[in-house]
Amino acid sequence: MKKPYTICHMMISIDGKITGDFFSYLESQQAGEYYDSKALIYGKKAWLCGKNTFIDNFPHQDKIDLSKYKGIVSTYDNYYLPSEENYAICLDRKGSILWASDKIEYPDHHFNKVLQVVTKQASFEYLGYLKSLNIPYIVNGENDLDLNSLMNTLFSQFKIDLLSVNGGGIINGSFFNEDLIDEISLIVSPMIEGNQGGSIADYKGTSPKFPKAFHLDKINRFGDTLEIIYKK
Repeated sequence: MKKPYTICHMMISIDGKITGDFFSYLESQQAGEYYDSKALIYGKKAWLCGKNTFIDNFPHQDKIDLSKYKGIVSTYDNYYLPSEENYAICLDRKGSILWASDKIEYPDHHFNKVLQVVTKQASFEYLGYLKSLNIPYIVNGENDLDLNSLMNTLFSQFKIDLLSVNGGGIINGSFFNEDLIDEISLIVSPMIEGNQGGSIADYKGTSPKFPKAFHLDKINRFGDTLEIIYKK
């Protein structure tokens, strides 16, 4: 199978949490800035998150009338649009996130072209709405995503040869479970979060194929911040 070289790039607390209040503290500022700088490198072709991450962090609409987009799309074919910008790939099986634009800004002053991934649970009206905004999309699977097929489509049709996976733990865990992650980049903030937040891989699917082994490649220190790189 042909696929992009794939890096799971995450910022974590000392106790391994990927969400929580620690992001907003001054002590995490250096780690956050370094995480963003590496995100520009790792995601220079495309970066990927789940629907909830996009809803929590980027502009979107709360409600629209999809009925006016009836008839624009009548098949579940992929909609390819080339982009000179990086792709920001959103996994959204049912097709529910309502974008404000076909572009999002991340990190500051860098714009990314939205690329939506849905299953056949998404309505034709929703796909028509995406098409009206010039948002490319991939229809992948009947009810659940087939990540191996998706990776082949990203490489072969969308010409993406480098992908950064910056999920939630459930998204990351699914990629780890299918052995699709080639490298792990951890930026460690010098803070303990406590009880909030999950880990970088919280697999919730069936047929788990864990544990997984990676090899330590390098460790860099920047003040109180650590960068830890693992590779297959």
